[in-house]
Amino acid sequence: PNTFSAYGLLAGYYDARGDKKKRDQNIQKALKINPNERQSLQYKGEILFKLGRYGEALKCFKKVFERN
Repeated sequence: PNTFSAYGLLAGYYDARGDKKKRDQNIQKALKINPNERQSLQYKGEILFKLGRYGEALKCFKKVFERN
């Protein structure tokens, strides 16, 4: 896939299957195409939070709220 939406759908699919590595890879690919997309930023923030990278997660969440 080479579109933002396809990577977003793949990320959701891998998230539902519990494949964190592939989920994260697809979120990063989606963000490369559209770095300001709200849902991908939210996913990225959630992942960073779970990894204990709270400062980075907070930056993502702030960007999500700025776009609403």
